[in-house]
Amino acid sequence: MVNNEIKLPSGITHRNTESIRSDFRALLSGDTPFLVPGAVNAISAKLIERTNFNAFFITGAGLANSQYGLPDIGLLSLTEVCMESSKILDATNLPAIIDADTGYGGPLSVMRTIHQLENLGAAAIQLEDQVMPKRCGHFDNKSVID
Repeated sequence: MVNNEIKLPSGITHRNTESIRSDFRALLSGDTPFLVPGAVNAISAKLIERTNFNAFFITGAGLANSQYGLPDIGLLSLTEVCMESSKILDATNLPAIIDADTGYGGPLSVMRTIHQLENLGAAAIQLEDQVMPKRCGHFDNKSVID
C-alpha cells in the first residue's frame, strides 16, 4: 500500500488573522509596554518570532532598502508592499504592523490601501501624514499635511 499522505515542512503555518488581531488588541490594551522589532523579509520575521517578541513591524524603509535597493522616499507601490508583506506574513503567526507610507495617493487610494492591507492580514497599519514627495521618517525637513 502506498502512503499518499503529504507532510508539510516545518515552519509552514496557517494564519488565523482574526485570532491574531484579537491577541494584538489585548496586548495593546494591557499595562505592559512591549518592543516591536522591524522585519524586512520572511527570515527576519521568523527570527523575531523565535526570540519571543509579541509582534513585529514591516518597515517601509526596510522593504525599500533590502528588497529593492532604494531609499525610503515613497518609491514603492502598494502592489510591491503587499507582495513583500505577504511573503513575510506567511512566515509567522505574530501580529504585524505594516508601514503604508502616506497611503499611496489621495483619500480614495488610502481607503484602498487600508482595504488591501487588512485583507492581507495586517494587525495594524501605520500611515504617515507627509506631503509628497515623502522623506524617510527619521530624516529632517519633512512636510506634513495641515
